[in-house]
Amino acid sequence: MIKLKEIIGKDIPPPIQRFDDPDEEMGIALKQPFLAWSYALRHGPHPKLWGVIRGSPYETQYVKKFGNK
Repeated sequence: MIKLKEIIGKDIPPPIQRFDDPDEEMGIALKQPFLAWSYALRHGPHPKLWGVIRGSPYETQYVKKFGNK
């Protein structure tokens, strides 16, 4: 008999759009906290990203991962 381990359900993240211009990608990321958080996870912290993420639901995760930057 096969025993199944606990199954954890997760949403599949949407595909990441690629940009030719890094400044354009940063501009898009600065429009919403979720986009800023996902950009920070891919490219690291940035003061502009912190300005968008501060006060959002992603603030605690950002501080745990990168500190106040």
